[in-house]
Amino acid sequence: MIRIGILTAAVLLTSCAGPPAQAPSSQVFVAHRPPQPKDIIEAVMGSQAVALKVSSTCSNVGTEPTDQTIGRYLAGFMANMAEPGKTNWVETKSAAGKSESGEAVWICDFVLRHEDGDDRWGWGVRFQVRQSDGLVLAQSFTCTGAG
Repeated sequence: MIRIGILTAAVLLTSCAGPPAQAPSSQVFVAHRPPQPKDIIEAVMGSQAVALKVSSTCSNVGTEPTDQTIGRYLAGFMANMAEPGKTNWVETKSAAGKSESGEAVWICDFVLRHEDGDDRWGWGVRFQVRQSDGLVLAQSFTCTGAG
């Protein structure tokens, strides 16, 4: 488990660093195979621009009707986790699997968890990482969760 403060700080640091020296690639790769928790979190951060329309599971999942990307969807729930006195954590996992085309992948889950008395929820994403080269398959993102 990773405390949300660490994740929030990482997001803030990457967003405040200024523009990159060169345009970033639209492809995201994980550093380790199989993906470790840090790789899964970095993959989600690197995929923040993936449109929610990537999957019907992501329809109307944000905290605001204007949420259009994976990053905005997750940022809304992360912002709700910032209130003091609540129990919040990040869950990550990966398991070997196959893509729809039969390619070897790791199926990765990233879930933001929250508990405050009877208020319990977990919202996140599931995505695939190609085993051969560690490429995050942007079109594989689905949204998960319940509250």
